[in-house]
Amino acid sequence: MSLKKEEVKDLKHDVRKLIDKYRGSAGGIVSLLQEVQDQVGYLPREILEQIASGMKLSLAKVEGCRGDVLFGTLIILTIAIIS
Repeated sequence: MSLKKEEVKDLKHDVRKLIDKYRGSAGGIVSLLQEVQDQVGYLPREILEQIASGMKLSLAKVEGCRGDVLFGTLIILTIAIIS
């Protein structure tokens, strides 16, 4: 799945707003990643790089948090299927 140029431009604008919203808050990176994941359905590398830069974190740190978000999503889906 890939986004069109215009969609990426819109998403980057939305992500800038989310970065401003969550910058400096404890656990903000996870909430930010969850919002982007919910909005797009996945976390494009280009957006992860933007988040890392905007949150003043390494890309490795953001990718690690992405793993936590994806794992959490998997747990929620599993519980929903079982229920």
